[in-house]
Amino acid sequence: MGNVESEEPGPTVVSASAFHYVGFTDHGNKWMIEKEIFIRKLNPLLETLGEALWSNYAELKFMSLEQYEMIIKRLTARSDHVSFFLSLLNPHELTVNDILVALSWFKLGETVDSELNSAMSKPVLSSLHAPYTVEDVSRRLSTLYPNLADDLTKTTAYALINGEFPMITLRITNNFTILLNHDIYWLLSVVLDPPYKRPCETILNHVAPLELEQLGHLHCLYDSVSNGCSITKIKELAFDYEGPLIMLLRTDRDLFCLVSDQGLRDSMKTYGTENSKLYRFLPEFAKLVSGRSAKLAGPGVECGIIYSNLTAKTIRRGLLVGHQPLVSPAIEINEGFTELIYAGGVPLKLLSVEIWAAGSSEHLKKLQEQRAFDNKMVDKEKNRKIKVDADWKDSPDRILLNLAGVGGSHSVNLPPEQRENGDTREPCPQPDPGS
Repeated sequence: MGNVESEEPGPTVVSASAFHYVGFTDHGNKWMIEKEIFIRKLNPLLETLGEALWSNYAELKFMSLEQYEMIIKRLTARSDHVSFFLSLLNPHELTVNDILVALSWFKLGETVDSELNSAMSKPVLSSLHAPYTVEDVSRRLSTLYPNLADDLTKTTAYALINGEFPMITLRITNNFTILLNHDIYWLLSVVLDPPYKRPCETILNHVAPLELEQLGHLHCLYDSVSNGCSITKIKELAFDYEGPLIMLLRTDRDLFCLVSDQGLRDSMKTYGTENSKLYRFLPEFAKLVSGRSAKLAGPGVECGIIYSNLTAKTIRRGLLVGHQPLVSPAIEINEGFTELIYAGGVPLKLLSVEIWAAGSSEHLKKLQEQRAFDNKMVDKEKNRKIKVDADWKDSPDRILLNLAGVGGSHSVNLPPEQRENGDTREPCPQPDPGS
């Protein structure tokens, strides 16, 4: 008889993933994770997201390793992540509250300002009819906010793979301001792309930087609260910056955002090409104007969306933005930067203006060097000593004044007694006795 194989079970084969992922334990030769440990891996502000993931992928008390890896695979796949997160709330129909909850997730669990929350949800709800399907809402959100789900996708996948949620600290070159606060900074991160974003270091290992991190280089060129609302100051501090920039304009009811791939200038020609845009952030989000490519427009055709003439006395003065800024501007700012007209309406008082440099450090360095040179020349002119002619009677200036019929005199050439009396009149010429 041949050898009989032992009926005793062999050693359990343990998946390498079970050791890699934190929190898994063996439950009858099946590796599982408990709900509390799973949710603790996410940001405490994203507890509702953890609950939604658990209810969609886990059993009552445990989640298997296969289900856990299914979530990671879904997050790391190139697919519609906005739709993925929305379907966690309801795979079929969404309520208005579901959409607001999703917006808070996309902001990494932080509460979105109620005014901004309303502004971002209005264009979605107004363009759709109830019941709101996941597909329709996802399509609309992705159109309005192209990078909406990117950071949530990366950070959630990172937390599940590495066992902890990354600590994200928002930093910019200057401090946050009244207009560029945390909410507006986040909104910029979900709507803007390069050249306004720059490559940078990231807290995520071997992963592309977060959208939020790619705006950390922003530098404030002008702030009307700190620098005073003056067109002279705007031209002094922000004009001639050659890199891309972001301008925020606040009226009593509106917040506009102009992003230009070319710096502000005093010009009779339009500028701002395919990467330039005009947004209305408040009270309802909208992309009002998009730039066009100069190559597609053809030779000799002006395709810029910005016209800014603040010096030359022409028909139109001020800053105008539109597809045809001189013909039908979407917004028009007067030459003193005190009033703004939106869509041909009544003039609105401009309450606050901020201009942010969004280009490379070389652009900013070049502007600073130019400003330092200008200041040096101004100081040199102020300290320039004017040489007084030793003999005023022989001065070319006096001769020219006399030819013009203006009596020119200089106190240094007057008799001492006349200078002491403060009389600067030049003595009348006496006739020549020999004539």
